Amino acid sequence: MEINWQAQLGQDRFVVDALGAKRNGTYIDIGAGDPIDISNTYVLDREFGWKGLLCEKDPVLRADIIAKRPGNYVVEDARTSHWPSLFDMFAVNGWIDYLSLDLEPPELTLEVLRAIPFDQFRFRIATVEHDLYRQGHRRMVEMASIMYANGYQYVGTAGLKVDGGSCDIEDWWIHEDSGITFDPSTLKDAHES
Repeated sequence: MEINWQAQLGQDRFVVDALGAKRNGTYIDIGAGDPIDISNTYVLDREFGWKGLLCEKDPVLRADIIAKRPGNYVVEDARTSHWPSLFDMFAVNGWIDYLSLDLEPPELTLEVLRAIPFDQFRFRIATVEHDLYRQGHRRMVEMASIMYANGYQYVGTAGLKVDGGSCDIEDWWIHEDSGITFDPSTLKDAHES
C-alpha cells in the first residue's frame, strides 16, 4: 500500500513504523492545525482507522477539522480542557497510542505538557514540539524532564535543514512500558528534509 504521508517531520510514519502498522489505534492531537496538510494524525485516521481527540483553537481550522475528520472528538482550548475526562474517552486500560503536542507559541506547549495527567494515562508514543531554534533550550530541557519523570524514553529529535544547518523542532518519545522496541537509526529517513 502506497501512503501519502502528511506530517511535516515524518511523525505519522514514525508512529506507524514503531507500532507495526497498528490498525484502529487512538491518538490525542493537541494543536492539530489543518485537518490534512502537515497533520500528524491524518494518515493514522484515514489509512489505519484510528480515532481520537483533536484540539484546535483557530475557529476556521476547527470547523474544517469537524467537516473533514468525522468520527473524531474536537475541542477548542488546550488551556481549559478537562484532560482526564477527555483522555478517558480514548484510553484502553489507561493507554493511548499516540500523543502529538504542538501549540503556538511554544511556551503554550510546555504549559499544556505540565497539565497532562501522566499519573492516570500513558502514551505509547509522544512527539512534543519544543522549537529549540526559537530560544527554546530551557523549554526543551523542562519538557524532557517531564517526559523522563513519567517513564518516557527519548528516541530522537526531529528537525529541518535550513540554509545548510539543522533546525531542531521536536523530540520523540516511547513509553518504557509500551513494549515497543524501536531502532532510532530508522528515523533518519522518516524526518530528514
